Amino acid sequence: MTTTSPTQISRFKFASGGRRIISGIATTGRLDHYNDIVEPLGGHWTLPVKLLIDHDEGHQVGEVIELSASNAALRFKARIDSDDCWQRLQKGELRHCSIKFQGIDWDPIVERGGRDHHEWNLLELSLTDRPANIDTMVDRLEVEPPPLEKRPVTKRDKRWVEISAAEQKRAAEIFTTLLAAHKRDNPSERFVGISQAQYGTLKETAIFAVGLATSYGKVLDEEVSELRRRVADLEAGIVVGSKYMGVWQKQIAYPAGSLSTHRGSLWHANGYAAAGVEPGDNPATWTLCAKTAEAPLAQRDTAGRRVTDGEAKKSGKVEITTVTRHDAQGRILETRKVIEDD
Repeated sequence: MTTTSPTQISRFKFASGGRRIISGIATTGRLDHYNDIVEPLGGHWTLPVKLLIDHDEGHQVGEVIELSASNAALRFKARIDSDDCWQRLQKGELRHCSIKFQGIDWDPIVERGGRDHHEWNLLELSLTDRPANIDTMVDRLEVEPPPLEKRPVTKRDKRWVEISAAEQKRAAEIFTTLLAAHKRDNPSERFVGISQAQYGTLKETAIFAVGLATSYGKVLDEEVSELRRRVADLEAGIVVGSKYMGVWQKQIAYPAGSLSTHRGSLWHANGYAAAGVEPGDNPATWTLCAKTAEAPLAQRDTAGRRVTDGEAKKSGKVEITTVTRHDAQGRILETRKVIEDD
């Protein structure tokens, strides 16, 4: 298998920044220079694992923070704490890896004089230019944006005060996307270099974008919630407050709280009035609010009830009930009654 050349490594260079991260292949199931095979799926470890150079215990340069095994390889992700090591990696040095392990279960490879390690404990991982397994490699270098700190409110972002952990993560994603776009738009650049001032500007832009989206997102959520509630009320036949619905029509159903004129009088729907239920037919459904003297109720008694055929309409006092207060669902809470001469 061919080794990785310096130009194949994805590299970023920052004037200042967050964690410096490398990733690559720690080992494979290939027969190495010592005639040993280390099966990737047989490994055991406890994170973090020490990251050294050439297995020198006095030269720790970081820690392995992630490991994932498959039949093909054991991949790793590590944090670099040494400036010198980071510079060497950027120059294309230390392109390979070597593991130090303790064997648990193995079979001898008789014809080669080595061992096939089925199960083993990982003790440390080293960066090196002299690997026992030439399939190992460092295939990616990156710098993660530093954690975004809480900061005072400015005129630029009055609508929000603090950045939550989720918003910090989203801001970091936006920031990374901006850098990736810069690299994509400038493919001829070998390094993506930005100054501390540029870095700060990009970070502020990402934070502001997250804050703006969060702020307006909350406003939109509130408005949509209110619209949904109103739609639900309409579907349930609920009118918030009284609403004049015009002259009563037989083919129309009236929701609670509706006001409608019929035969010169004003009626209030106490609840849902189905189509065809005429004001005056059912006192539980319709309540007489007002009646004009110029337009008396034909064929109705003084209470507003329909007079049956052949029954003479009685004269006397007329009790007029006016709705003075109702709840949000249109139910009557308070009325005022006035008795007038018919």
